[in-house]
Amino acid sequence: MPKDLVTAHLFGAARGSYTGAVADRKGAFEEASGGTLFLDEIGNLAEDVQKMLLTVLQEGVVTRLGDMKERAVDVKLVVATHEDLPALVRQGRFRADLYMRLNPACTVLLPPLRERLRDLNRLIEESFEKALAGPYLRELVEGYTQSYGLAGAKLTLTTGDEVPEPEPGILWVLLPQKALVLLRRHPWPGNLRELVMTIENALVFSFAELAQLREVERPDLVQLRPKLIRDLLRTGDLDTNELPADGWRVEVAVRAAESLNDVALDIERQYFTALWRAYDGDFREVARCLMNDPDCARKVQLRFNQLGLKVRDMRGRTEG
Repeated sequence: MPKDLVTAHLFGAARGSYTGAVADRKGAFEEASGGTLFLDEIGNLAEDVQKMLLTVLQEGVVTRLGDMKERAVDVKLVVATHEDLPALVRQGRFRADLYMRLNPACTVLLPPLRERLRDLNRLIEESFEKALAGPYLRELVEGYTQSYGLAGAKLTLTTGDEVPEPEPGILWVLLPQKALVLLRRHPWPGNLRELVMTIENALVFSFAELAQLREVERPDLVQLRPKLIRDLLRTGDLDTNELPADGWRVEVAVRAAESLNDVALDIERQYFTALWRAYDGDFREVARCLMNDPDCARKVQLRFNQLGLKVRDMRGRTEG
């Protein structure tokens, strides 16, 4: 969004002060006066907009774009950003006085999605519901259900390798275990936005493909196939193309130790920890990844314990 439009959105605009303005307009601060205003991606504000924001916070007044009159506002401000604001301050890209104004009340640090894989299943469900609310996908689904006499059927997401039985009024969307593993392996540089986009695109492609077929064996079952998920994730991560199709990439820190064996053990602890978190503590899945055999779960857990890793401590750190 152009800078002047951002300014107009936040602080308001007088008649004719920017293209498209047809009357005096309140900005977000005036509209939120007496309540709470949430500003996302605060780290991307231009320098002059930062100055205006600081004035509002210090003096409690706004001046609309193209106007001279000050208007009092009383707003509680909540902001969010994916940027490292202290680093931006050191680089001179974010005002230190504005940072101090924003910072004193409370700071909540939300870990990236790749560090919250215990939440992934729930977030997939929420992404699924959000995707279905979109107009384009809704149109695709309606066309598909009408073609196969499933109008009014409720779309229900299920995960795993067990294929659900037909049930009246239900249109199943199956996310197989292999596809779920691919989602767990992905580093998610785009965090939740990337996950929502991936799930939405998978649904769109799946329904669009089915719509082209003349006959479907189980019209009440739509699978989000692992190959489709893999292709969508590769589109967003160019580095993935350089990896083996079934490979796993784990970032570890190499730290100096008294012996090479100690260094190797430290690295092994790191990737065992990463795999345990990625598979939500399921040793069968960890064994499937490491040894291509889920029945080796006991061996994997034994090695886990030999490395000094304890499930109780791991769960405590994850949940805390």
